[in-house]
Amino acid sequence: MATFESLGLCHWLIQQCKQMGINRPTPVQEKCIPPILEGRDCMGCAKTGSGKTAAFVLPVLQKLSDDPYGVFCLVLTPTRFTSLLFYLHFSYECFVSCDIIISSCLSRELAYQIAEQFRALGKPLGLKDCIIVGGMDMVTQGLELSRKPHVVVATPGRLADHIRSSDTISLKKIQFLVMMLNFQTFQLNILHCIVFKISEHVFLKQLFCVFWQILDEADRLLEQGCTDFTKDLEVILRVVPAKRQTLLFSATLTDTLQQLQSIAMNKPFFWEHKSDVQTVEELDQRYILTPEKVKDAYLVHLIQKFQDEHAEWSVIIFTNTCKNCQILAMMLREFKFPTISLHSMMKQRQRFANLAKFKSNVFKILVATDVASRGLDIPTVQVIINHNTPGLPKTYIHRVGRTARAGRKGVSITLVTQYDIHLVNAIEELIQAKLKEFPVEEKEVLKILTQVNVTRRQCEIKLEATDFDEKKNINKRKQMILDGKDPDLEEKRKHELDKIKRKEKIKGKTQEKHLKKKQQQQKL
Repeated sequence: MATFESLGLCHWLIQQCKQMGINRPTPVQEKCIPPILEGRDCMGCAKTGSGKTAAFVLPVLQKLSDDPYGVFCLVLTPTRFTSLLFYLHFSYECFVSCDIIISSCLSRELAYQIAEQFRALGKPLGLKDCIIVGGMDMVTQGLELSRKPHVVVATPGRLADHIRSSDTISLKKIQFLVMMLNFQTFQLNILHCIVFKISEHVFLKQLFCVFWQILDEADRLLEQGCTDFTKDLEVILRVVPAKRQTLLFSATLTDTLQQLQSIAMNKPFFWEHKSDVQTVEELDQRYILTPEKVKDAYLVHLIQKFQDEHAEWSVIIFTNTCKNCQILAMMLREFKFPTISLHSMMKQRQRFANLAKFKSNVFKILVATDVASRGLDIPTVQVIINHNTPGLPKTYIHRVGRTARAGRKGVSITLVTQYDIHLVNAIEELIQAKLKEFPVEEKEVLKILTQVNVTRRQCEIKLEATDFDEKKNINKRKQMILDGKDPDLEEKRKHELDKIKRKEKIKGKTQEKHLKKKQQQQKL
């Protein structure tokens, strides 16, 4: 069995790992750390919770300790769509040994988590970090950047804004490019665009062609236009060095690793965790079959059960909408459960504050949308409850990946209604494992059913009084204006499309009735 010493890590880094409870390397760390230390480009694919972040943080910190100067490391955290665009744009010159680190992940919360990992492991170096994300004060961020931190974690749009508004930011000496993506497939022509030298003009043409091909995870695309991303990319590209060492880590980029390996010019190191099952063995995956109207009662019963039997456990409840997330959190608080929420309708400061309270065990229950389903690593999370069955099997993998991380055990329970059977079949097909039924005493659930339904309705009324839906509409209109769209015109178009759909639906029903009448007359 490999040790951190055998991987070539310094003594001080090994001691930091031990202090954090990391005593031996995971497979992705064992395979990827040595080639990164050797200066090779690297691509690794491993399951959620397998230690991918430490696989690049540790070698980067070791390189930094040799010559700790200025802005050594830039970490970019775009969404799924922007991470592809950044990967294409920053890699269009090919995979050559070079000098920059950029990590692409999927939420601002994940950006903070990556920064925390650097901060904890790099404490003996006196590591200085800076987080540049949207929703925070730009002046304060500018002052932090001017102090030349070793590590900068940023979202692309906000970083581009700082570069445009100030000429004091220097990113010419940064050293590694690391990207953590969650795409499952790339078209082969996109791969050629990534690894072969092409001009920036040709690349930008390719970029617009690529835009319509990325449909695999379209549910989470940012609502900005491709042109906006390209402008930000051009701004950042002008201030970073042309040569860089490129590292790519992913939980789902499995289909194209061999293709990319065969066409890459300088033969980067490739490693993929081979497994038929896409979830970890330590995860106990369960389901509860429940009618739609009884689902909330089952949820309250489960929370009460875990609170009584395992008071120290932390629980994440995933649901599908911001409104439902807020209602469930309010409802559980009415039942005196220590609950907090996390969704995209909250202000950024509040999201960070709530996440910090959950991670520090001030609150044991977190109700969240899929904004918390990717990348977040909270060791105390023992239970994941899917209040709704995810529509995409990959979403299920990322949700349940918030527990049973780094060798620890965990439980996931999915509440399955009569309308979700096909979704469960799709999940089981992807993960190559069968979900087991979770035993529940139905009589205990029925005892609290009326109370739960009444409490939920009261919470819905309270939420309506706060103009929650109105705030959501205002945010949508703001986003449309930022995208250069006319909100009133877009709303008019939407209504017209709805009318057309309703007419087609009525027409279809009428035709169906006429067809049935004809069939009946023919029988007579």
